Amino acid sequence: MTTESIIGYTAAGLTMIAFLPTIYDIYKKGTARHVCIYSTTLYLVSLILWVIYGYLIEAWPLLIQCAFSGVVQFVILVLILCSIRKWWKKPVVLKN
Repeated sequence: MTTESIIGYTAAGLTMIAFLPTIYDIYKKGTARHVCIYSTTLYLVSLILWVIYGYLIEAWPLLIQCAFSGVVQFVILVLILCSIRKWWKKPVVLKN
């Protein structure tokens, strides 16, 4: 295995697990209101494009890494949307 391969696989592995703590944080806090929906969506779109690119050039390690990261981002996006929906439906309590 070459130095380039080791660096590439290490970078791919770190990218794959980079956002798992965000899912854990959302789970612990019970809300995703602190996570930016715009950056999450933009990152998800970029990962989809990387998956397409990886498929077109037949770079399977790139495709697998981006697909896994895309699933993680999709889960985060769903949690954000569920959190927004819960927040939006909360009744407003007015105190005098």
